[in-house]
Amino acid sequence: MRMKVSIITSAYNCRNYIKEMIESIMDQTYRDWELILIDDASDDGTWDIINSIQDDRIVKIRNLNNAGLTKNLNTALKLAEGKYILRMDSDDIAMVDRIEKQAAFMEANQNIVLSGGWMQCFGNMHDITKTHLQDEDIRIDLIFNSAIMHPTFIVRNEILKKYNITYNEKLRYAQDYDFVYQLSGYGRLANIPDILVRYRTHDNQVGVTRIDQQKKYADVTRKKILQDMEINLTENEFMIWSDFCQSNINKISNVEIDMLNKIIKQILENCQLTARYNAVKLKKFLAEKMQAFTDQNKPDINKRIADSEKYKRLFQLMSRWVMLKQNNTDLAKWFIARNYKHIAIYGMGEAGECLVNELKDSSVKVLYGIDKNNGIRCSLEKVYSPDERLAEADAVIITAISDYSEIKQVLAKQLNRPVISLESIIYDICML
Repeated sequence: MRMKVSIITSAYNCRNYIKEMIESIMDQTYRDWELILIDDASDDGTWDIINSIQDDRIVKIRNLNNAGLTKNLNTALKLAEGKYILRMDSDDIAMVDRIEKQAAFMEANQNIVLSGGWMQCFGNMHDITKTHLQDEDIRIDLIFNSAIMHPTFIVRNEILKKYNITYNEKLRYAQDYDFVYQLSGYGRLANIPDILVRYRTHDNQVGVTRIDQQKKYADVTRKKILQDMEINLTENEFMIWSDFCQSNINKISNVEIDMLNKIIKQILENCQLTARYNAVKLKKFLAEKMQAFTDQNKPDINKRIADSEKYKRLFQLMSRWVMLKQNNTDLAKWFIARNYKHIAIYGMGEAGECLVNELKDSSVKVLYGIDKNNGIRCSLEKVYSPDERLAEADAVIITAISDYSEIKQVLAKQLNRPVISLESIIYDICML
């Protein structure tokens, strides 16, 4: 017998994405759901789109004043009637069988209080974001960061009600980290090895625009976890520990390495105080993380890792491009559909030249190329340096695999036109 699942979503100024999100819920194979959708005083027409969609299973709420994500989620938790509560971000897309899979998993594993799964990123970046699956590994991950991805949450409503668990409204960002840690005290955690959500990456999301605040609020939970193990660090010690948790130290002194080793020793000695951790696994994990961390801070190794990742992504891009050609997919149609009839190309290496050849017999005209080495030999007559004055174009396509954000900022200063990565175009076409 089916049970109702409540989906909770807070939306703010997401006119371009909200309809696609709602439709992905309406298209679910699992039909017994309610969507509690709170518009957080949007002023871009988001509410008009929400209000235009008619489905009795959608509970629509509109805030007159902006309350913020954390408060809205708690409002939705109070209203939720489902046996399970599932999180959905307003700009993401649920896989068609997401609710079916997650509800079945929770039914089959009654000792699990909260679970999640994997995500397919699209937009500014393309990747499959994976996580550990088993409770013991997830708990160890939690010492460092939230180990279950917020857009994939499903939680037992009865546990929230029984123990009065809510999102901490003092945490404007990274509220999910604390929420998972609270629940970890009342049952087991899990992730399933399936893609549940298509996660949209763009320049306006919190992980981009509020990264410093997100770290600050996540540090509240990191500190709480250590305190539960009766570990109290000085401000300087905790700052080093926080950066270590995020692998966020470019250079580290011997004094700081000694400091980290001291903290790790305390964790291993005190981890049993909360009965949350497998001590053997934790010791192995910390040793591996510390080794990887010290290796990462060796410049020659760091460069090899970066180069390896760059060539891996380039190979994946070219492989998908070849696949499109084999399927007779016309890349020019993507540009024409968006009215990009005159474009410029940044990066006139192999990928840039391939794009020129791809479009040469189409109605899409490549006006010029942009490259740091503006004397580069290619089939284009005009190739400029990024710091030269650039003529207007309908769009600029960046073929470079690395440093996309930095390149985009440079070009945005000159051109008031869309700046798009070739990588995102290829992935978007592959997902159609």
